Amino acid sequence: MIVIIKTKMASQDSTSKIFRYKFTPEFQQKLVAFTKIHKFDDAAIFRENWEEWLLANNDSVLQEGRYLENLGYRGDFKSKMYKSVRYYYKDKSDKKVDPKKRRVYISLERDILDAIDSHVDQNSTSKPAAAYMNFVENSANKALLDQTRIMIMASGLDKDQAEKKIKKTYKNRFFIRTK
Repeated sequence: MIVIIKTKMASQDSTSKIFRYKFTPEFQQKLVAFTKIHKFDDAAIFRENWEEWLLANNDSVLQEGRYLENLGYRGDFKSKMYKSVRYYYKDKSDKKVDPKKRRVYISLERDILDAIDSHVDQNSTSKPAAAYMNFVENSANKALLDQTRIMIMASGLDKDQAEKKIKKTYKNRFFIRTK
């Protein structure tokens, strides 16, 4: 029995261009430790402490420089390190930010969307606000709009929010269809 194993050699052979050269995680931890100590230093003192730190950690700095050059980085790696420490790591917060809770999306029924689309196709030459007012004032759309408002308010929004939802949906569909 012959077993053929396919590998991802093709993806390893192709060279991809790197746009952001990152430090190794171990070296990055050293940079973060330096910034925690000197976070509140003024620029001149910060620079002096940085020079002292470079001398004290010369071996790891040169090793990281070789690592970056092997990746293809052609700039001054010490300057890159200083800019990262001074302008990025120093201002980075230690606090974990909890993501904001997203509100539940309320989708509209297909019949109201179809009515909006057909109205937009007929009134695409006017301004979106004027076309929306025409759509709302049209007696053929009254029952459909009332039904949609009731459905939106049943989802937990009040009357003003329901009106804004319908208006925003109309204007979004107007811009999409008239593009």
